[in-house]
Amino acid sequence: MKKTLTLSLIACALPALPAFAQTCVGAGFDIPLPGATAVETRHVDIPSPTYPGIWQEGTVRNFFYRIYANGEAALSPSASSSDWEITVLCDAGTCQKSVTGTAPQAALDTADLLEACLLGGDAAQQLLASEPDGTAPPPDGTVPALVQDIPPESPTPAPQAPLSIDTITPDTVAPEPTAQITEETAPVAPVPAEDTAPCGLAAIPEGAPGITLQRLLVEAGENPGPLDGIPGRRTRTALQNLFGAQSADMDTAEAITALDNLLCQ
Repeated sequence: MKKTLTLSLIACALPALPAFAQTCVGAGFDIPLPGATAVETRHVDIPSPTYPGIWQEGTVRNFFYRIYANGEAALSPSASSSDWEITVLCDAGTCQKSVTGTAPQAALDTADLLEACLLGGDAAQQLLASEPDGTAPPPDGTVPALVQDIPPESPTPAPQAPLSIDTITPDTVAPEPTAQITEETAPVAPVPAEDTAPCGLAAIPEGAPGITLQRLLVEAGENPGPLDGIPGRRTRTALQNLFGAQSADMDTAEAITALDNLLCQ
């Protein structure tokens, strides 16, 4: 009886892990978001049994995007700029958008594409197909021919009469070729490129302390729960998974500093 009660208490104490729907970027996050360029699939260096720690980032419609494995996506002007930010959070087939700052209308429209991707299936492709982009063929089905600029033809020079022996002068005699001296140079070893990938706070958009803490936990491979800027039980559990009992004494600022040091070591 005592053993059964102990197992029941443990089962109640474990947090229920959310079941995330497969997005349009695939389970491995290796399928590019439709219309995106410079696409990269990122993995965290610290494994976690509670969170897959994988996301995709890139550029779509001249905006920087990230699609996380916990059903969230973020859109900002660039990877290093946070003048504004749009966050899309989807759960159980419904999505919510939150806007920080003043985002342009083009960014708000692009956030609809991220939402369609998070919902999975071919929703993102259907959204792109329904938007006019100027690339559709004419209604009659014909494809316009390519127009190329053809330079004007230059007149053909008149043939010159061959020189006779009597007309050869010192000026018409071809000079003897001069031997060229080449110097051998030692090959230059290529300089290895430095790893300039951002880490920690530099890898996430700026925001309030609560949302910053949750995003750093995502970067570290943990599941802080919904990225709503309000740290709760899941956020504390994620911190405990990384730092153990000492996390209980950390306030939000100390936890952010510890996570930044951990991700950039």
